[in-house]
Amino acid sequence: PTFMKHRYPEYNVYNLGIPAGGLNDSLDDIVHKKRLEDINDQGGVVIYSFIYDHLERTFCSLNCYREERRSWALRKSDYDFDKEGKLVNLGRHDTSNPYKAFFYSILAKSAFLDFIGFEKSKKFGVEDEKKFVRLLLELKKFYENQGYDFYFYPVGGARELTETLTQELRQHGVKLKIYDTSSIHEWKERGVIAGDGHLNELGNYLLAAQIHQMLLAFPPKTSTVQSS
Repeated sequence: PTFMKHRYPEYNVYNLGIPAGGLNDSLDDIVHKKRLEDINDQGGVVIYSFIYDHLERTFCSLNCYREERRSWALRKSDYDFDKEGKLVNLGRHDTSNPYKAFFYSILAKSAFLDFIGFEKSKKFGVEDEKKFVRLLLELKKFYENQGYDFYFYPVGGARELTETLTQELRQHGVKLKIYDTSSIHEWKERGVIAGDGHLNELGNYLLAAQIHQMLLAFPPKTSTVQSS
């Protein structure tokens, strides 16, 4: 968003990204609306930038209870739907399901499970992925009701998406923008922080350029929101 704001002054850019955030953090935004008060009401484009780890942060499997994650992951909201299909906030992950929290806290301390990398790169099941898209539709509905176009952008390209996620997104009319990032060699060689994987200054510059290419498909808007 910083590069977008400075390089493309014709857009009003809002950064709704949250460090180590997930879809539940974005849902917090629309439920509490604390960070949305300053966004204009003249419409624009919302871009949800996605990585698969957002499912982990949204649903919290065993990984959330590991020492390196529990201080932040377990504090996130646990969202679900009631019998009438209404979005509900069940509270923090460490309190919404006490039985799960108790057993997962014990399992997460297992040296053997940690040694074999159990759930370190967890792939969620079909029902979880469908539920993720269902939660995403709540975010989409909110912004579209405010006059914004909503786009889903997997930052790592198609490799971030499973077959189920792709089918569900398209079936429910989510505008999906996929770019092939494999040809941008700088991302692998110079665009990421060594040993970390997150984009550095160059990587963010390249990402901003890709998002700008996406926006060129639209006439100039009064407002652009980037959410991640």
